[in-house]
Amino acid sequence: MNIFNYLVIVLLVCSQTTMAAKGGGRGGKTTASPHTITVPADMSVEATTPQGIAVSYAIIALDGNGNTTGYNCTPTSGSLFPVGNQTVSCTTEGKKQLRATDSFVVAVTEPSQPISPPPELQLPADITVEASSTSGGAIVEFITSALPENLNVSCLPSSGSEFNIGSTAVECTTSDSEGRTATGSFQVTVNSLPIQEPPVEEPGPSTSSLTVSWAAPSTRENGEPLSAAEILGYEVYMLAEFSGVDTIIEINENSTLSTVIENLQDDTYHFSISAIDSDGLSSQPSDIMTVVVQTP
Repeated sequence: MNIFNYLVIVLLVCSQTTMAAKGGGRGGKTTASPHTITVPADMSVEATTPQGIAVSYAIIALDGNGNTTGYNCTPTSGSLFPVGNQTVSCTTEGKKQLRATDSFVVAVTEPSQPISPPPELQLPADITVEASSTSGGAIVEFITSALPENLNVSCLPSSGSEFNIGSTAVECTTSDSEGRTATGSFQVTVNSLPIQEPPVEEPGPSTSSLTVSWAAPSTRENGEPLSAAEILGYEVYMLAEFSGVDTIIEINENSTLSTVIENLQDDTYHFSISAIDSDGLSSQPSDIMTVVVQTP
């Protein structure tokens, strides 16, 4: 065997040995370590409300390499626990064969002191008003209160504020000495004023006027002469035929021999005239004059 053949054989043997070593490495198996979970010790707390108390707790969950991992607990941290004993069960997340589980008990005892009820707001119902002008809003006042009665109530916008046209939510809140709060709201709606149209005057019924005139009598009914000085005045009788209105117009001047009658509506009017002397005696009515009034 020469030296070249020897070198080739050695190289081939070394190459095969290296490959066998690598193959053996791929064939090995590793086993993952299980998770661990640490829960709090059993705890006892006192209820702060008639419903119980919200309890928070801390959990430490690690995988097999000591890294934090996810977990699930029931009931969850921060849940409301009622009076009595309740078990909290916790389990890590991941493959079932690696999970860790543990539990602890939360014992909620009755409150040692009477529990006052939480604050309660008493707000008005929704408010609707009209704007104070056609362009502006309206100043709105309202009353709020809270139970217990000595609690202050804060609202935004506050009572007495000017509210714009439209709907605005009023947000209110109150707090008691224990830090418990109550919130609520109501709506204030301001309607715009309707535009006032000027009133339209309806035309009244058409009317007319007429002048009634007469001559002064110169004799009495028995034929005796009658001077103007003996005449005290006249009475004009007017009867509206359709409306049935009967009117007497007194003329207290003997020198007045006519009168204007105004605001006559469409009708048929009958007139007669009597003279009154200084003794208060009335003459017989004159012949009836008939006038028909008809406006165009």
